[in-house]
Amino acid sequence: MAGVGSCFPRSQKRDLGHPANIPQKLARLLPNGMSSPSTLLEITAMARLEHDLRFARSVLGGTVGMLVVRLLMANPLAEQSQEQQPSATVNQTEAMGEYQKELKTNPQSSRAYYHIAELLFSQRQYQASANASRDALRGDGIPSWTKVWSHIQLGEIFDATNQRDRAVKEYQLAVETEDNTRGALDKARELLQKPFALPETH
Repeated sequence: MAGVGSCFPRSQKRDLGHPANIPQKLARLLPNGMSSPSTLLEITAMARLEHDLRFARSVLGGTVGMLVVRLLMANPLAEQSQEQQPSATVNQTEAMGEYQKELKTNPQSSRAYYHIAELLFSQRQYQASANASRDALRGDGIPSWTKVWSHIQLGEIFDATNQRDRAVKEYQLAVETEDNTRGALDKARELLQKPFALPETH
């Protein structure tokens, strides 16, 4: 059996790892009728599958190859969807460094500001968290859920600092967005009824 590298003509082997070439590579490897990724996020998520896709296409072939490729695509695309949601728990120091790095590249990144505010809030640095939440609202608005969740986060900050009237205003602004990403509207309506309370520390 020919080696893996033989799937491509010699002239195409030199820059296969460059991000600009990933869509072209995948276009050759994906089964007919399946579109190749187009956004930067999709390209990043799919790049690591290049070797596996090549294997599925060249060795398995046909219907079996298509099924394998679809299975291989499922996990990174699920990760891409998760990436568009508010963050899960991560190493805070490491995460803060990554978001600050993102702001150097894009000083208007609502996503980075939101996550920074989230981290600062978890450390009970309320003023700094409120400032970052406001920066998220003034930023590029990408992804769109940063607006509703920044209002909720500001509301929680105000509740945590005994400013209920200001908190209620933020929750109302959150509801007005009509964006229920990850249950945001349900959360805002719940907080309108019952103030946010910090978890007890032992």
